[in-house]
Amino acid sequence: MVSLRRRDPVHPHHKSGYAGTAQNTAAGFTVTNIEKLMDELRSRGVEFLEYDMGEMGKTKNGLLDVGGYKAGWLKDSEGNIVELSQPPTAGGAGTSPSLTSI
Repeated sequence: MVSLRRRDPVHPHHKSGYAGTAQNTAAGFTVTNIEKLMDELRSRGVEFLEYDMGEMGKTKNGLLDVGGYKAGWLKDSEGNIVELSQPPTAGGAGTSPSLTSI
């Protein structure tokens, strides 16, 4: 089980002048049933980012679907970009370790 929580206020010894400044994905998690997970996170106030990936397409409602590979990006409480992805699988069942519960 993964728990996402906000640290308010941020302890002064944990502050970084660089937190949230990267424009690239800082962390990624392979998940199963990405649409359900995104709905659950949205119900908790998480907003997903919208991207235009050129020839690969654009996200729709925060989700990119390219040939069955699905991904969504969000920012954590520090502003770092986090990716959730679901690779295509035969029969739709995930075969890799997954983040299934928040």
